[in-house]
Amino acid sequence: MKVANFATKTEAQSAGRTLESEGIPYLIKSDRMPAVKEPPPGATIFVAPDIAARAKEVLGIENEPVN
Repeated sequence: MKVANFATKTEAQSAGRTLESEGIPYLIKSDRMPAVKEPPPGATIFVAPDIAARAKEVLGIENEPVN
């Protein structure tokens, strides 16, 4: 389940480390294309649906839908 969108993969990785410190497994997805030298448009963190509310709480995100 999508938990948060970030402007950069670096920001998502920082949030991921926060989740990891709380024992919350996560996945980061970035739309980066290997042939493109420009930075990717952003990254999204996903977690299992049953821990999404806890992940949002840890990250300080309001419980609103993420596109």
